[in-house]
Amino acid sequence: MALLVALSATACGGRSASSTAASGSGSSSSSAQESGERVEGLLTTLEDTSFTILTQEEEEITFSVDEELSAQLAEDCWVEVEYTSNGEERTAQAVTDVSSITYEGTVTDATMNTLTLETETGDLLSFTTAIAQNDLADGLVLGMTVAVTCPFGYEPEGETAGLAIQISQLESSSTGPESAPGAESTSAAA
Repeated sequence: MALLVALSATACGGRSASSTAASGSGSSSSSAQESGERVEGLLTTLEDTSFTILTQEEEEITFSVDEELSAQLAEDCWVEVEYTSNGEERTAQAVTDVSSITYEGTVTDATMNTLTLETETGDLLSFTTAIAQNDLADGLVLGMTVAVTCPFGYEPEGETAGLAIQISQLESSSTGPESAPGAESTSAAA
């Protein structure tokens, strides 16, 4: 479990709720540009001069970015992007890593886009998994012990499901139906 905590802390380049300014091309003012627009999402693709995020609404948005800012970003992080747009082109001006929280527990139910987790204290937590990245080679298996990461502000609360952005199997977890009699295998979107 200590490894998981360390991984969570460094998954976004070791920054927590930090902001990085960009001076990217196209940052000069013009009447055709809209400035100060913001959007949040999971950074899914990172290249030298562009990156793509996947929003909670499952919309992919690509931004151009200068190489200096690009070098400070990391994939699989929940970020807030401040950008300018000029027609269809969006240029990132600042990117903020949004802090996250990780829940650990046993999978009690899973469908294509949902997951229910029972914690050590017996709490049942529900998550939306449509945009979650995972490292589960065989998908989710009932009875498996996992860690689910959510960005702050998107945690499970009452009847509201949390937004899962990362699902990882814990080492102490069973590996499948053979070690968990009667367990059903359920695949989750990655």
